Amino acid sequence: MKKTIMLDKTEFEVEVTEHKDHYDIEVDGKSHRVELSELRMNGFALALVDGKAIQVNCNKVKEGDYILTIGHNAHEVMFREAMVEAALEEGEAVIEAPMPGLVAELYVALGDEVVSGQPLLILEAMKMQNEIVAKTDGKVAELHIAKGDIVSIGQRLVVIEGE
Repeated sequence: MKKTIMLDKTEFEVEVTEHKDHYDIEVDGKSHRVELSELRMNGFALALVDGKAIQVNCNKVKEGDYILTIGHNAHEVMFREAMVEAALEEGEAVIEAPMPGLVAELYVALGDEVVSGQPLLILEAMKMQNEIVAKTDGKVAELHIAKGDIVSIGQRLVVIEGE
């Protein structure tokens, strides 16, 4: 299954196929063979990537968001679902910031009726405008941001009560 990931703010299409003793990882159409060692040293594993040995460590920040350390270099890896999905909780759609950024535009107010797919706000990150949309029909029950606010990844932005 193909997934979209963001690695250090650059998006890639990735497909991983697991085999008994290795993984085939296709990144934007280019295939790589990856073998992981069971041996760990200071939290790092030894990986063979296309026959080249590297030390890797992966730490989960939160669901869908990881810090991948290769040698001495740390990289943020985020799955597309974590970037754009709203968490559904008991008839509510909780919209969280998929990335850190600036609330450049805010199109809704507390109590507004919204429909699924309706733009709620524009989140500007790295000079890119990211439209954040409603994931369900309902009413804006909570509004945790204002235009001009700086938000962190995973920060609660809007809660929509379903009808």
